[in-house]
Amino acid sequence: MAAVANKLQDIVPKNSLLARFGDYSYAMIYRHADNQDDAESLAIGSEIAKSIATELFEIEKRSITTTISLGICECSRLGGDAIGMLSRAERTCMNASEQGGNKALLYSPSKQVSDDSSSNMEWMVDLIAEQVEKNSLHMLFQPAVSLKNEPGEYYQLLPRLLTEDGGQISAGEFIPVARSAGLLGQVDASVLRHAIVLLAEKHADGQDVRLFVSQSAEELKNMQFLGSLKEALNAGDFDNKCLIMEFDTDEILDNLKAIRPGVEKLKELGVSIGFAGFQNSDNHLRMLQHINADYLKLHHDCLDLDNNKLKQLFTEAHKHHMQIVAPRIENPQRIAALWSAGADFIQGNFIQKPDENLGFDFADSVLW
Repeated sequence: MAAVANKLQDIVPKNSLLARFGDYSYAMIYRHADNQDDAESLAIGSEIAKSIATELFEIEKRSITTTISLGICECSRLGGDAIGMLSRAERTCMNASEQGGNKALLYSPSKQVSDDSSSNMEWMVDLIAEQVEKNSLHMLFQPAVSLKNEPGEYYQLLPRLLTEDGGQISAGEFIPVARSAGLLGQVDASVLRHAIVLLAEKHADGQDVRLFVSQSAEELKNMQFLGSLKEALNAGDFDNKCLIMEFDTDEILDNLKAIRPGVEKLKELGVSIGFAGFQNSDNHLRMLQHINADYLKLHHDCLDLDNNKLKQLFTEAHKHHMQIVAPRIENPQRIAALWSAGADFIQGNFIQKPDENLGFDFADSVLW
């Protein structure tokens, strides 16, 4: 990575800022000329990819070559939303990698989208409403592997919004739009229906699948939703604990008193419960004194904690009979550290990128 970084510093445009973004990725902010169009931006990215691919790197007396993938997103298309910009650029980069790498792609969810952010919002709201009505949200799956030989095949269900030109918009991008438009409850219901039907099918085929399904904590205050869930579960012939309904920890905290009866109702139904985005903070840890889950999915910042702090956090969770899920794993070094600290499950692109099928070989997976 250091050799690639040095090369990137030499070849990126002078009016740009390059910084480490992830274990194996960099982010670059580049201010282009006012009259520069998409084709010119793409040409710059393609030239960077070409320069890396043709370079011979000397690493520990060995000569090696490598390639990179680039995702490009223009700030003007996001109304100043830096987090959204990074999310779109990262997703576009992943698309480039999935297409074989050694290329640059430009973020463009649809030819209908203009540079006006309100138009983008209206376009996405219409698309969400249409796909929820037709029950046509696209589903991907990412395995979560047990570090303690836990039985079952665990997957995270990841909904995607499909665009007319074949692109995919991640939940991190379209869920905030759905929430603002008052469509989040319908999205949650559509995703949950898909999960229940899929679990019934897989268990009928003898496949012991468990699904993590993200939902809005607001639904826990909706008795009509909980009643409909009970009916749907009764129609499916599988152990209800195989459905793991996952809620954002901060959302739970913000409405703890109002939400607690809903959590108890889920427990009565036998559904497993997960809290996502869990941090090593006083308020998150205090919450465990008042409400429990079956699984705690760590906030990605927790992956940077030293081993002693991780062990303390995991010990506290295990004391409350909760299993730890560590997401966004990108290298084997993290797996070794998490295993030694006592994590229960790991999930991330190092294990497998999100896929349309539930075909991961849990029995033969070699993690490090």
